[in-house]
Amino acid sequence: MDKADGIGDKRRHPRFPIKGRVRAWSGDVEYEGRLKDVSGGGALLDLGQPFENDLFVELHHEGLGRLPGCVVRGSENEIAVKFTVDEDEERRIAKKIKRINFNL
Repeated sequence: MDKADGIGDKRRHPRFPIKGRVRAWSGDVEYEGRLKDVSGGGALLDLGQPFENDLFVELHHEGLGRLPGCVVRGSENEIAVKFTVDEDEERRIAKKIKRINFNL
């Protein structure tokens, strides 16, 4: 599908299926789960429980470091997080992802 015709994937960043353990903090509460995929702008996580939309979370993944974000979508087990970083940081995250993805 072509993005120009208005149909298809409208994401700004390519997603990579980088897996691994991830920790998420919301306030003083820590959660552990699995990273399912990630991009320079956000991540999909399996945390085993639902989270409310617009909830601020800080993620930590061993290869990517700490990533602040906001829950934009959730289901029973998965949450989608949009990183709350500027464009320069998005580019740095994307470079780290590509480096990790290349080494897989």
